[in-house]
Amino acid sequence: MDVIRVGMKIAVLLWGAMLANASAAFTIQDITLLQFKLPKKTAFVTSKGTSDSCPGIFLVIRASDGIRSITSVGEVLPRALVTNETSKDAWNGAQAFRSALLDRSLSGDSLAKDRETVGHWMNDLFAIAAEQKLTTQSPPGKGRQLRATLCGFDMALLDLVGQIYGVSIAAVLGGAVRKEIAISATTFSADLDGDELEGKVDSIDSSYRAVRIKIGLDLESDLKKLRAVAGSLVAEGRQREIWVDVNQAWKDAPHAIDYLSKVRDELKAVGFTSRFICEQPTAESDIAAMGEVTRQTREWAKTDPFRIVIMADESMWDVDDARKIVALDAADAVNIKIVKAGGLIKSMELGQYLVANAPKVEVYVGGLIMTDISATANLQLCMALPRLDYATGPLPRTHSYPAQPASAPLAYTHDRTLELPRQPGLGTGLDQQAIKPFVTKTYPAEQMP
Repeated sequence: MDVIRVGMKIAVLLWGAMLANASAAFTIQDITLLQFKLPKKTAFVTSKGTSDSCPGIFLVIRASDGIRSITSVGEVLPRALVTNETSKDAWNGAQAFRSALLDRSLSGDSLAKDRETVGHWMNDLFAIAAEQKLTTQSPPGKGRQLRATLCGFDMALLDLVGQIYGVSIAAVLGGAVRKEIAISATTFSADLDGDELEGKVDSIDSSYRAVRIKIGLDLESDLKKLRAVAGSLVAEGRQREIWVDVNQAWKDAPHAIDYLSKVRDELKAVGFTSRFICEQPTAESDIAAMGEVTRQTREWAKTDPFRIVIMADESMWDVDDARKIVALDAADAVNIKIVKAGGLIKSMELGQYLVANAPKVEVYVGGLIMTDISATANLQLCMALPRLDYATGPLPRTHSYPAQPASAPLAYTHDRTLELPRQPGLGTGLDQQAIKPFVTKTYPAEQMP
């Protein structure tokens, strides 16, 4: 009996010790950086260039409270044509961020407190980013340096917090406000001609509310494409929206208005009556020019059988840009990209600002060439944003590359619809074996998780 009593006392003491440590601080013990390059199965063309691969950096954070060990993941996607960020600058910046975060701790006893702590840490990383010496020939402003690299660290830190408390990143951001989201459109490359595009449009899933097309290489070719697509939709009686992404190709307001007037004539000629979305017709830096285009399209809408919606993309990075767009009433909709905002926290702030200050402005969460790691982060944001009108950022990338980096790839539930992953945090890990052939460099050099 004495042996049993002693055994029970030891068990109670051990259980008490475990409970005491259950809320012990989680300390970041290591961060591994893995530079990768995944070839795309099909090249993608826009007015800004051609993409035939997905380069980036996976970062793997390991943290422990002495009992539990947690591994979280983020994805850095440097894009010279999106965030003015080269792979070399992102790699150097990631090493600087890594050094700043090692040995930092989260309390493990308060979700709200640890979410706030991550916000403070990200502010520290933003300050480090602003002081980095870049090698790119076209650096962004100091406050915009290394936004894609910041986004990857924001993603991994929020993944860590979510896993500590057993909740999704959406919950860490304030809570999911929707149970599912539908992918709004499939996007077609700018190098498709009218016949090719018409054939693809005829075969796309009926659940997509819009046909999204990259244009801006050649006006006459673009008009033929739009005439073919609009005519096909009208002939089949489908009230599907047409959405073009110009990627700044029309430069200024006079050219944009002239080109849109020609587009308008083509749409009228085939009897198109749905919405027509025009994304970033003018130069990124000239928000006033976009405002001129928006005002003109609103005048046209008073008599036209369809409405042209102007959406800001390249002009929209963060809350500072949102303030300028709202002040000039320069757009009907905005594209939130997590890599340009610098992560999910800043993207949420942007969404909250728009709802509070421009309730009529529609919100779109877009993407770029990425893997399911970042697409899942986009899904978490889509679930938490106070307003969401369109989403293509969470589009599953399962068939885009020869390997799938996500251990829990995104999968539709029905009709191009996605729900939150069941796993806490980001909702997926990194498939180490799958990415190994595509890793070009690691830091520390000897580490491959």
